[in-house]
Amino acid sequence: MKTILVTGASGFIGRFLLKELLKKGHKVFALLRQPEQQLVTLKTWLNQQQVDTSQLQAICGDLSQANAGISASDWQVMEQVTVIYHTAALFAWNLDVNTARQINVTGVLTLLTLAHQHLQIERVVQVSGYMLSIEQNIRRLGISHEGKHNDWVQVYRQVGVYEASKIEAHFAIKQWATQTLVPLTVIHPATVIGDSQTGELASNQGFYQSLVDLFAGKLIAVPAGQGYRLPLVSVDYVAQFLAH
Repeated sequence: MKTILVTGASGFIGRFLLKELLKKGHKVFALLRQPEQQLVTLKTWLNQQQVDTSQLQAICGDLSQANAGISASDWQVMEQVTVIYHTAALFAWNLDVNTARQINVTGVLTLLTLAHQHLQIERVVQVSGYMLSIEQNIRRLGISHEGKHNDWVQVYRQVGVYEASKIEAHFAIKQWATQTLVPLTVIHPATVIGDSQTGELASNQGFYQSLVDLFAGKLIAVPAGQGYRLPLVSVDYVAQFLAH
């Protein structure tokens, strides 16, 4: 059994990942901004799924803060951690560029750098996005895989703040892994939808919000054509694959 740190543990994919990791008997640390409240909510949900939460522990952290908001004493608490699952990303409509980069790019690199200093990391697993697996899309944005001379200002203008910050983070993490020689696994899930068995879907998911806006008449149309396809994947499938 492994000792694992999960970022984004309170998020949609994150909590389903916790469920699968705990079912396998792993010791899991959940990085949470407000551990007192969020851990109670997580444990309540996990208990409803008949999952034993005795191996789940919260760590106070915030990717928008200096040193990822993690105290020196908490790094000592996590000294047995060998695997990091990074599922966290700040998403919001009209997201500010500086805020997105601070959390989704700089904050993540700070966390990984500190983890490399304090822990014996055997692997980092990053949840990215399926658009990054399409080479034609990467070339269209003028991005080099080496991460050198990329015009990120232009990328942010082309695809929007959230998507651009995820893309920038992807290449920044790859570069970090190359420099530190820490093994990196990157998962590119399609558009994540609800649980395949229960239909549970977080109300802050972009897919859900788009459907609500369509139903309410706030979104008049979705640009598309006969050749357009939107790949979908259930959240429980993603979590099971990640934990495998």
